[in-house]
Amino acid sequence: MQADEVIFTVDRMAYVWEDVVIAGHVWGDWTTLEQRVRDGLACLARLDDVDDDALDEADVDAAACDFRYARDLVAASDLEAWLERRGVTIDAWLDFIRRSLLLRRWANDLDEIRAAYELDEDEVAEAVPCEAVCSGMAASLAERLAARAAVYARMRDEGGDATALTPEPPKDVAQARRERVQMLSRLEAAWREFTARNAPPEALRALIAARQLDWMRFTVQTVLAPDVEVAREVTLCVREDGRPIEQVAAAARLRAETIEWWLEDVEPAVREALVGAMPGDVLGPLALKEGHLILAVGNKRLT
Repeated sequence: MQADEVIFTVDRMAYVWEDVVIAGHVWGDWTTLEQRVRDGLACLARLDDVDDDALDEADVDAAACDFRYARDLVAASDLEAWLERRGVTIDAWLDFIRRSLLLRRWANDLDEIRAAYELDEDEVAEAVPCEAVCSGMAASLAERLAARAAVYARMRDEGGDATALTPEPPKDVAQARRERVQMLSRLEAAWREFTARNAPPEALRALIAARQLDWMRFTVQTVLAPDVEVAREVTLCVREDGRPIEQVAAAARLRAETIEWWLEDVEPAVREALVGAMPGDVLGPLALKEGHLILAVGNKRLT
């Protein structure tokens, strides 16, 4: 993706990819993203050195399918068009899939992996845009930036102004970038003023307290089995034997999917099971109309 590629326009003001990247740096998200890329590349380097079944093409194919179905990219041409619009190659996307799988499987070994492998920073920089796009962070940052741009445009139309709340850019930053950073600072200042006036902290706290459970978000891996006995066997293998759920699902000729759910959106039987669940828990089988559901809880957070 080119630095000057227009991502969105608000009130005749064009915001480009570089603005999204700068916003990510200002908010601290980009540093987290870069570290994830470093960890993922180190995991790929380790994969080249070890001789085990940490990753095979069946795992990659299953994760790639999950990615495509989650974005309604069913046909290969749909995926190719989606990636091309974002400047991502098929090879870069598959590397993203492999890094993501290895990061989950070797999460407990990351300190050791980081210490063992020295990375090429050019390779890191090359992989970061793909990670931002494919992980969804780029879209999230763009949405946050667009919200601030809209608020700033409204305040300006109403005759208001906002004083930048962030420090001046360093003197050695190129003038064009200094101007973009200063512009984003004004947007952030306008956003803080707007939210302080229209959504004071005490009102937000009361709203969150009232709907805390509904706003809980889960990342889960799911397997839907048509037969209850098969579902029980899958659950036992994952819960008691500690086998990866996607591996057990593949052996049973079932499909494991990674999904993000808001608690308020799931049906009652699933909601009841998830309320008290913690990351790492394996739930089920849960009887649904479509079959018997097994859940492996990956993450749980209040958003």
